Amino acid sequence: MALDGDLAAYSRLCLDTLLARPIGLLSILEEEVKFPSANKSSLLNKLEANLSGSKVFTKDKTSDVFVVRHFAEPVIYNPEQFIEKNRNFLSPEVIALMRDSSDPTIKYLFTCPISMTGRLVSR
Repeated sequence: MALDGDLAAYSRLCLDTLLARPIGLLSILEEEVKFPSANKSSLLNKLEANLSGSKVFTKDKTSDVFVVRHFAEPVIYNPEQFIEKNRNFLSPEVIALMRDSSDPTIKYLFTCPISMTGRLVSR
């Protein structure tokens, strides 16, 4: 796909498609993993239902993959293990241990607030 305008504007569109709440790709994935019956097909259906109008996202009609058109080139994603890999949460005990770490970097990573886009907010 050729870029029809400003690279910054296209990059913003791509980031919004990936990071926006509540209907960005990552927030849809985050929500979907909460359902025990979630699978690759249910994730693809929700992504297509919510992102089908996007200039950045397309669902391949012939296979179980989707495409994100990054500014450099399209990237094909196979969500085969997306659900399972995103269910791997840290236990509350591990999080508490990391928050009490004597290592300032580890402590910072586990106590620093996170912005709406998932970035660490500096204090």
